[in-house]
Amino acid sequence: MIKVLQANKEYESNIKQYGKRDGISAIILFLVFILIYSILAVLNNKNDFIKSNILLIGCIFNVLITVITILFVKMRKEKLDSIGLYNGKWKISCIAGFILACIFLFNNCISHLIGGARLIDIKHIIYVY
Repeated sequence: MIKVLQANKEYESNIKQYGKRDGISAIILFLVFILIYSILAVLNNKNDFIKSNILLIGCIFNVLITVITILFVKMRKEKLDSIGLYNGKWKISCIAGFILACIFLFNNCISHLIGGARLIDIKHIIYVY
């Protein structure tokens, strides 16, 4: 398992070529993400349509963020491997993403339970959405 998470030689060589400009670009991209999610949060509080379709709207916003990221990489004339999408490594990327998504979901559920939320019976989950 540890070997799967280790950086390969191509990744290590890519890291050495980044400088201050790249770090600032990454921070700008991160701020764009925060802005997009902030807009979604405001719209969710102000608009009943978005509130009732938050799952669909959230997916649309995530696709938008993915497109912005790919456009950002292409505008900088870089390869997609600069954001971790290596040829032949997509399976490992998907597995790592799934594991992290499970961890985030678990943490999110735990925080809600600590905050006083209660679990829904499994047979009622389909009716919630």
